Amino acid sequence: MSLYTNNTALPPGRLPKLPSLPKNSPTASSIPQHQTGHPKETKAMSFFRITLRRSAIGLPERTQGVLAALGLRRRMQTVFHPVEPQFAGMIFKVKELVTVHEVDRALTKAEVKAERTPDRGFYVEKAVPRM
Repeated sequence: MSLYTNNTALPPGRLPKLPSLPKNSPTASSIPQHQTGHPKETKAMSFFRITLRRSAIGLPERTQGVLAALGLRRRMQTVFHPVEPQFAGMIFKVKELVTVHEVDRALTKAEVKAERTPDRGFYVEKAVPRM
């Protein structure tokens, strides 16, 4: 028995035509964006901080292609991408090779390098005048 009206069987993957809305009814385009509660307008932009921890040598070309699409070339390289579904999918494909953190803002290359640079191990308490 068919679930569609008039007992007409439709091919798989084909949906019946639905009646259109009357012209006077409110549509999504007539509702102001601030009333829709779309999360992109209300939430500040956040980023994935992705660091390549394991090399892709010996892995399939598709996996290496995903890393290239993310912009990861070397081990311990860090890139930032906005939190979006396409980046989440790419991260999921290489989850064994990378570490991921969600951060509020993308850091510059200089900030990432300064973050990784260890302390000198000493500090100058008082400078001695030179002779």
